[in-house]
Amino acid sequence: MIAVETLVNRPYVEKVCQVAPVLTIVNRKGGAGKTSAAHNIAGVWGTWGIRVCLVDLDTAFNLSEACGYPEELRVHGGAWLASGTPEPWPVPNMPNCALVPSGAQLASGIERMEKLAIDRERYLGKILTPLRHRFDVLLLDTKPDLDISVTGALAAATHVLATALTLPQPIYGVVRSLGLVDDLREGVPDLKVIGFLPMAYNTRGLRPAALGSLVEMAQEYGVTCFPPIPYTEHVGKESQTHVPVALTYRNAPVGQHYRYAAALIGDHLGLTVPTEWLDRGRRLQEQMMEEVLGT
Repeated sequence: MIAVETLVNRPYVEKVCQVAPVLTIVNRKGGAGKTSAAHNIAGVWGTWGIRVCLVDLDTAFNLSEACGYPEELRVHGGAWLASGTPEPWPVPNMPNCALVPSGAQLASGIERMEKLAIDRERYLGKILTPLRHRFDVLLLDTKPDLDISVTGALAAATHVLATALTLPQPIYGVVRSLGLVDDLREGVPDLKVIGFLPMAYNTRGLRPAALGSLVEMAQEYGVTCFPPIPYTEHVGKESQTHVPVALTYRNAPVGQHYRYAAALIGDHLGLTVPTEWLDRGRRLQEQMMEEVLGT
């Protein structure tokens, strides 16, 4: 575990000439795994020495809660969006990770974005730019919506990841979110959709038919369908312990699969990830494609 003081005072001189990638996680449907994916992937990256800045853009502030952001600070949490001065909060139980929190004030920041006369979609990217010189990657968790905060998160991104439960509604949520990405293409031509991350949230597990639909949709869009994250009964404990499931249960299937996903996604972003996990992830992905498509 890294001390808070260590992260706060950590020098960033070596990265000053580089600009970190920004990964925005989306799905129009709520409960589709966005926050769990952000929390766990960031946690894994941090253990690999990657400096991660999480940005909670959901007014439900579940990511802030999962990271252990103090309850007494949440009444002022999210004020950074209106002020334009995001200040990362070091996450005590996640090495090399910091959080730009949400809270009761985030909604007023979204209202300010809506009222901007020009470039309101680019406002978020502008105020997050200084953080791209201090961290290796920014990871944005969005709300289940298509409002200006989600539009701004996409305009600020270099890469997009869509999470989805293997159920019809979350998959439709992916389609809606990708429609918004397409609408932004003219203004953000270099925005890359890296793929879909299937997840299971209940004991019914991953539904093969729905997983097959995601794989086929990924092929249609020319993106990757990553190996799925299996169900874990411990997922609800994230908000209680403030430690990602991927770290607490690192030797369980869910912990291993989050490492595969973190390695594959990190490689898409140009991050330095362990070769062992990247190779394993690629083999698992090939196996999934063979099983789903029957090739």
